[in-house]
Amino acid sequence: MKKHKSVSFMRKTLLIISVGLLPIYFFSCEKKEKDLSPQLAGTWQQEQIFVDDTPQILSPGELNTYFMMDANGVYRLFDGVKNQEHPGTWLFSDGDWLNLSMDKIQGQNKDGSYKFGQILVRFTILNVNVNDLELRIKTFLFERKLTVMFTLMDQDNTTGMTGEQLLALDTKNKQEHTYRYIFKKANL
Repeated sequence: MKKHKSVSFMRKTLLIISVGLLPIYFFSCEKKEKDLSPQLAGTWQQEQIFVDDTPQILSPGELNTYFMMDANGVYRLFDGVKNQEHPGTWLFSDGDWLNLSMDKIQGQNKDGSYKFGQILVRFTILNVNVNDLELRIKTFLFERKLTVMFTLMDQDNTTGMTGEQLLALDTKNKQEHTYRYIFKKANL
C-alpha cells in the first residue's frame, strides 16, 4: 500500500514540475522580432512591378521612380513619370510590415491638377537586405489608381460613358490584385 502512495505522490510531483516548466519552455522558444528599420533607411530605386505575379513593362519614368527613407521615419517619393515629389512618413512594425503614409487623390483643381490627402498604406516586406527591397500589397484596383503607390496611375475618364460602361468600369475597379514592388539600393 505504501508503494502505491509513493508512486502516486511521485506522479503528482512530476506533473506539477512539468506544468511549472512549460511556460519557461515556451518563453525560451518565443521568436525574437528583428528590427528592420536600419536596413530600410536609404534611397531605393524602383526596378520591377509584378501584378498577380505577372511582370509589368515599366516605362523609363517608372524606372526612374525612387524613394528616400530617412532614419527618422520620413520619406520622399520621387515619381519619375510625373516628375513630382510626394513626402510621407514610414514605420516598421509587427515583424514584416512597412506602414507608409501615401498621397491619395481627393479631387481635381480648376487647372486640372490633383488635390491630395494622406492615407496609411501597409505593405508586407518580403525581402530586405543591403541591396534589395521587395514589398507586397493586396488591394483593389480603384485604390491603386487613387494612391501614389510608387507611381501615379492614369485616372478613369468617365466622360460620355453609358450606364453599362460605368458599371463595367466599377466592376473592374473592384477587382483585387496583388502588387509586388522590387527596389534596388541606389546611390543618387
